[in-house]
Amino acid sequence: MVNYELLTKTARHDGSMTETEKKAFRNSPEWLAHRMKVAENQDMKDYVTGEPLTADFNCHHIVMDSSQYCNLSNPFYALNKETHRKVHETYSRFFDDLAGWAAFKRKYGYSETMKRFYDIIENMIELNDDIESVLYQNSYEYRVVDPSDKYGNKILAEKFGYPVNSTGYLQWNSRYLPAGVPQETRAWVDWIMKSNRQEDLLAILELRHVNLYSSYRNFRNNPKASVNTKRECRKELETVTEILREYNARFAGK
Repeated sequence: MVNYELLTKTARHDGSMTETEKKAFRNSPEWLAHRMKVAENQDMKDYVTGEPLTADFNCHHIVMDSSQYCNLSNPFYALNKETHRKVHETYSRFFDDLAGWAAFKRKYGYSETMKRFYDIIENMIELNDDIESVLYQNSYEYRVVDPSDKYGNKILAEKFGYPVNSTGYLQWNSRYLPAGVPQETRAWVDWIMKSNRQEDLLAILELRHVNLYSSYRNFRNNPKASVNTKRECRKELETVTEILREYNARFAGK
């Protein structure tokens, strides 16, 4: 029997956007006008450093929820690229470690520049949940797989021997895996590559990322979900993201 939910390519239940859709929005006239308005409201200066904005400055989303990506009524800051990188790096380090964040502030003090930096981070901590933060840390621009093509990914998974349940959903958790299939990602890659070609590795890794990324997103709408399962999903998502980044760095330009 066909699971018709798998035939729905773009109607994600939480209104989220793929990285491709986000990129398309950032090229829209609406976004470009908003980006410039934010910069002009800051006198064309980086909010944190006060330095002139470069041509490639970032208009930083404080609200990282993918379903809010096009909501221009949310707060934004114009930041040069290095400032933007430091904001995300620092937020990713401390969004779930408030004691560590307090120690960080004590260490770096309260100059006007640092207070503006802290203001951005604390707005992000207040307005984002842990799920969106983990998803941002593990975002990935797919090269082979279309993450919105549920049915196509089910067919591809079956081709590679990727565990799929009776309704066509990819499986990662040990409770639902066949005997002998590991949950731990690096062991799982070793297992699945015993029956696949090396040239299929990128597609297999991207399917694994789609599987874990969508599972982690779905914890937001499942208050009864096990805390331990959520923790396990995050661990495996972080691992497959790391492997993909290593793979793409190794084969960049090939």
